Amino acid sequence: TPGTIAAPTVVCPGSTGNIFSVPVLTGASSDNWVMPAGLTIASGQGSNAITVDADGGFVSGQISVTAVSACGNASAARTHNANSLLVTPGAVNVPAGTCNNTTGLVFSVPLLTGATSYLWTVPADITIDAGQGTNSITVSIGGTYTTGQICVQGISACGTPGASRCQTVRTLPNQPGAITGQTSNVCNQTLPYSCPNASGA
Repeated sequence: TPGTIAAPTVVCPGSTGNIFSVPVLTGASSDNWVMPAGLTIASGQGSNAITVDADGGFVSGQISVTAVSACGNASAARTHNANSLLVTPGAVNVPAGTCNNTTGLVFSVPLLTGATSYLWTVPADITIDAGQGTNSITVSIGGTYTTGQICVQGISACGTPGASRCQTVRTLPNQPGAITGQTSNVCNQTLPYSCPNASGA
């Protein structure tokens, strides 16, 4: 089986000159590449490196390559999923103290491979004060905010936002869990009752 396919992070619709390659495999006389719909091999078929053009409607698809011996036998295929959109960013880092009428709260995600910028969206009564377009924003929470989602997308060199990562942000604690304790024969007694800790309380 050929080695791992080296590929662009994203393949932009309508782009040309996208290079895919595998390490030279000992004993292989040629490599046979197969493209998904929307991608065309411009040059290099039969070698370990090809140049690929994408049509304007390309979104995603699987590229495969097999090594062919001098006897004409093909190896197992090595595959790679080519995409025009970036993957979902990592988990959103949420600061402590997401209270009403608070400023200077920083939300961030790890840097995303292939992202040239980031698009953040926030709910009503949360304002982005700085950082839009980067992997870290500073926000203010207004006096009426209760709960909602902050979301972020990576934007590739294609200029198209990728999949969203969202994080629920609350200014009120979550609802406590179920109350446990004795439910019968409770008259004239001092009895213990409890519930699980509520996050944010």
